Amino acid sequence: MEELIASVKTLFPQFAFFFEEDAGGYGPEVRDLLIKAVQENYTADRFQREYRATNYYNTVEPNIRAWNEATPGAKQTTTEQYAQTIRDTYGDLFADDAVLQTVAQKAARLGLKDNRLKNFVFSQASTLDREEADIQQTAEADRLRNLAADYGYRISEDEVQSILTGKPEASTNTVLTEQQLKERAKMSLVGEMPHLKSQLDAGLTLRNMFRNYQQEAANVLELDPNAVQITDPKFRQALAYRDPNNGEVRQLSLTEWRQQLRTDPQYGYQFTKQANNDATDIALTIARAFGKVQ
Repeated sequence: MEELIASVKTLFPQFAFFFEEDAGGYGPEVRDLLIKAVQENYTADRFQREYRATNYYNTVEPNIRAWNEATPGAKQTTTEQYAQTIRDTYGDLFADDAVLQTVAQKAARLGLKDNRLKNFVFSQASTLDREEADIQQTAEADRLRNLAADYGYRISEDEVQSILTGKPEASTNTVLTEQQLKERAKMSLVGEMPHLKSQLDAGLTLRNMFRNYQQEAANVLELDPNAVQITDPKFRQALAYRDPNNGEVRQLSLTEWRQQLRTDPQYGYQFTKQANNDATDIALTIARAFGKVQ
């Protein structure tokens, strides 16, 4: 039997692993086929036909079959490529490089790409101790928070966790996607400001719509634009102003916004250099009118 197995490994080197592991329980079926193929001197076509009829071939994913059939050298090369990708993109999740290598090997075996790879990496990281890896502190988590902030939406840790790991939200028991987060944020905003729906449907975000108002407020109030945020209720009035005449909530025009900034004391225009200059000019004009200044 040992000579027969040695012949199998020589003729079918890509299947040698079947004699060293059970291959998820499918080992005996394929081992018997390999031995029979050598004993009966199968043609390549006959072997492929019977191999493709096995439970192993029809049940195990193609990426895993390809991994199983690869040489040790090829597996090592592929694992290193995955490890470098994970290190470059998600490396801050894994303080221990040995853990990263293990995750890389699992991902390589599954042949994961793009979002499937991202979800898998974050899912693996989420099983580690919080001191080892906190996905809430990663650049990807920050990107999702910025996406939510584009619509004035405060994303929860549960939502971040679900999107990045591909695991169900605790609150809904369903997996949340990035697109679903965007729709959720838009619906929340429309609930608060229905008059903005047409602009949101056209692809604009709350941040897009507020940008000109933000710059105008920074200019008029002599502030850093970063100090003018849509989350501040007084600045939110630019897009959600309640008209005192009819109680309607609407978006102000830029002209109305400038007037609001200059006349409503809550914005502090009266403390700006321009307001002081204007007051001085008015005082001088009055003084001249009464002959106080030549």
